Amino acid sequence: MKNLKYLFISLLAVFFVACEDDFETPNVTEPVQGTAPVLAEITENVDLVLEKKNEKETIIELSWSAATYADPIGVRYYVQIDTVGNEFKNALEFDRVSETTTLITVGGLNTLISDRYAPAKQVELEVRIRAFANEDLDNL
Repeated sequence: MKNLKYLFISLLAVFFVACEDDFETPNVTEPVQGTAPVLAEITENVDLVLEKKNEKETIIELSWSAATYADPIGVRYYVQIDTVGNEFKNALEFDRVSETTTLITVGGLNTLISDRYAPAKQVELEVRIRAFANEDLDNL
């Protein structure tokens, strides 16, 4: 009876460890098609100086349509910023969000771009939304 008890505990441990991975990253067996998010039109140019005293001020509220994948999976979004004309080859990204809106503040933008652009230099930036669901799926 004692050996049966240890056998049962061992089987439970194997079952528990085997099931744990299934919930973290679902298997994807074929390429999945989807619809990319579309950023709502920004009707005005944002022309500003990023000053420390204004770091909590909202520059702009961005919103976009939800990305859709063939499977109902959790989609995360990244707001990407890059120099105009660079085609997002070396984009900077804000932290991911699961909603389809986000606020960009003076402090947030300043923190994101401070390592790339020299202080007091005027730059033109553009923005896009990247949708991401799983390492095995393409970004949209």
